[in-house]
Amino acid sequence: MNEVKALYDLFNRVSSSIIDDGLIQKEEFQHVVFRNNNKQNLFVDRLFDLFDVKHNGITKFGEFLCSLNCSIADKVTFLFNCTSYKNLITLREKR
Repeated sequence: MNEVKALYDLFNRVSSSIIDDGLIQKEEFQHVVFRNNNKQNLFVDRLFDLFDVKHNGITKFGEFLCSLNCSIADKVTFLFNCTSYKNLITLREKR
């Protein structure tokens, strides 16, 4: 239970870093990672997409928890997809 409370506290700090609405927007996520929301980073974009389960540009606490609760195989697949040259080119073409 202490772990969930710590994650909830972390989520609240991130979700209130720009707009205090109880949701994490991509800009807030980038702000926390870079301390500057003007920088763009493909890895941060992909990582945010992992948490944004509904792909609606925001992350709720439930999505945040579900995203952290994945298997080792899922984590390895995610890391491979983040660094796969083919996937990076495909993402670049979509922008």
